[in-house]
Amino acid sequence: MNLQEYLDQVCSLIRFREIRPQVRKELESHLDEIIEESLQKGKGQQEAEEEALRRMGPAQQLGQELDQAHRPRFEWSLILISGIFTALGLFTLYSIQSHGLLRSDQPYLSTSLVSTAVGALMLLSLSFWDYAHLRRASGKLYAAAIALLFLSLFTHPQGRGYGIIITFVPVNFIPATPFLLLVSVAGIFSRPSWRWKAREWGKALGLLLIPILFYCLNPSFPSIILFVGGFLTLVRFSGANWKQTLGLAVVVPFITMMFFNKSYQWERLTVFLHPWSNPKGMGYNNIQLHNALYHAKLHGQGAIPLDRIPNFHTDFIFAYLVNAFGWLLGVLVLGLVFLLIIRLFKAAYTIKDYYGRLLSLGSAVMIMMEFAWNLLMTFGLLPIIDIPLPFISYGGTLFISQMLLLGLVMSAYRRRDLEREGDCPSVQT
Repeated sequence: MNLQEYLDQVCSLIRFREIRPQVRKELESHLDEIIEESLQKGKGQQEAEEEALRRMGPAQQLGQELDQAHRPRFEWSLILISGIFTALGLFTLYSIQSHGLLRSDQPYLSTSLVSTAVGALMLLSLSFWDYAHLRRASGKLYAAAIALLFLSLFTHPQGRGYGIIITFVPVNFIPATPFLLLVSVAGIFSRPSWRWKAREWGKALGLLLIPILFYCLNPSFPSIILFVGGFLTLVRFSGANWKQTLGLAVVVPFITMMFFNKSYQWERLTVFLHPWSNPKGMGYNNIQLHNALYHAKLHGQGAIPLDRIPNFHTDFIFAYLVNAFGWLLGVLVLGLVFLLIIRLFKAAYTIKDYYGRLLSLGSAVMIMMEFAWNLLMTFGLLPIIDIPLPFISYGGTLFISQMLLLGLVMSAYRRRDLEREGDCPSVQT
């Protein structure tokens, strides 16, 4: 058996086809090293090759070992925790709707069931699909996100800031655009030609400012928060130093202050610091959230109406959970949130592919920001804005977007041993 036949037999036993070229290249390099060592000892070429094959071991055994080592694996903890959150969200909506706590007749539960089915299908499909195909379409994805934001300026039935009309039904695509922009920017920053020089910094500034301008015009302050957080994470981990990253970050407040410059807007953003100064106005929601959490018992008060808290099935669902089912469940949710975030970052750091790592880190940061902001604003530590609790709150478009992000992380994790074009640059200081 010659070297090529040996390599063919070994690689044929590896069921993960995408890893075969990489494994073959590594084996060839190892064989060359052994052959070179034998030749230096005075052995002939044929004898050196036989010695190399003998030291590598039987092709059948080596192929089976490499098949086990490179078998694609799911990060089951991510699926399990997100599944628990989704089930908890559905149970909570069932509790709310069955007790008639919502005045609207909208079928929230059935809508959520459809969103859950679509999201689960997307998660499963993306896990098996090769995420690297998105890298080649990065520019088109960015253009598509900007096009959606542009169309949203003209299609809201009562003005700006909602979404696009599809078959006479307004669909809010704006909250999903930060996720689409994240995928596109990760692909742009992972290009081999991208180097953090003055020219690239200028391009990055343009990629940052264009969506922010549209978010200010729509307006959508939560989308600015999520997009900027994800964007700066990609900037930092794609090789930019702290000065370049902070240089982009300081631009954001100046742009947003040009649009969010009304006194009532600033009062809305700062009232969480002193809600009792305006208990029947801007501070009303903060006070009601405080009361709902404060009066919640260890095992909860049951499914009672929270008429004084608006949107308790979306943005303030954690307050309802704690008030209805108790702090035991609330602490469990907080613990699972912490565990999910740790597992997301741990999974991202095991991925060797540059684009896959950027995509996973950006996704982890964006999901972490959603959890952190929603929970902290519920506890009165951050301004109240429209950021639901991921996987639990009611919301079709946003839920599906979160499942898509999780699916991309799973896709990258299953291919974590693949080394593709573009080395991970070291993060500069």
